[in-house]
Amino acid sequence: MDVIHLSEPKFSKKVEATQKASLANPDKTVSLYIRSPGSSDREKFGRLVGRRLFIPNEANCAGYMFTHEEWMDAVKIGNHYHLRIEQHDFHNVITQISQSLSKSRRITRKLSQFIREGFKIPKKNTKEQLRIRELERQILAEKKENNHLKRKISAYKGTIADLSTVGFGDQGLPPTDLYAISFLRKLFDSVAVYTKDNEEGETFLMIDLLEGNFSSQGRPAAWTETQNDAKEAMEWGKVRVRLLSMHDEDLDSMSPYYKQDWEILFDLKF
Repeated sequence: MDVIHLSEPKFSKKVEATQKASLANPDKTVSLYIRSPGSSDREKFGRLVGRRLFIPNEANCAGYMFTHEEWMDAVKIGNHYHLRIEQHDFHNVITQISQSLSKSRRITRKLSQFIREGFKIPKKNTKEQLRIRELERQILAEKKENNHLKRKISAYKGTIADLSTVGFGDQGLPPTDLYAISFLRKLFDSVAVYTKDNEEGETFLMIDLLEGNFSSQGRPAAWTETQNDAKEAMEWGKVRVRLLSMHDEDLDSMSPYYKQDWEILFDLKF
């Protein structure tokens, strides 16, 4: 794709007339000479490639021509001004510099590698850009936290709604971890299993059984026969808590040799 500049470097009328063919062809070069004041001797100084690139002989530098308009179109970043070079021109400048240097020089190998890797330049951020990135990270973190709180509120409202369906209501919530409540099909309405630290920092396994009972006219809450049996067992300290773990033999579940084994890891009696 051709790169269109708003303007191109223009030289004196004499140079434009005598070097018209070379200046019009970027593949051709114009030799440049310098002469000390008062001396008739001149020395070849370098070459001009196209209208923009100046490469001195046996030097560690190169020059790029900017028009007056391009100088005034500089971009200020922090305390520095930056002149813009079109991507096509930048690639061409690096390539021309690499070709002009001796292959034995270390910089030539670096330039060649730079070209092979696709002219990748590490981006440097100004303090303002770093500050903006930090603010963006903070905003993203706050947004995630806000979404997390919204999900917790939604889960809380859902839990309250579920508790209402089994008769707990929404006036007095049970003193347990509401997010740990699971509903049971037998014996009691639900159970909450979670861990909790005491004041000394000791972690306890908590198992809260929940049952919602209505009473009317001052009568005691009604319990089923099996619930009364469970209450009596707890009263007499006849409680067992077991942790059961299932594991297989790492076979495909569709295999005829697939097998699951259960192991009792803990069997606690109170």
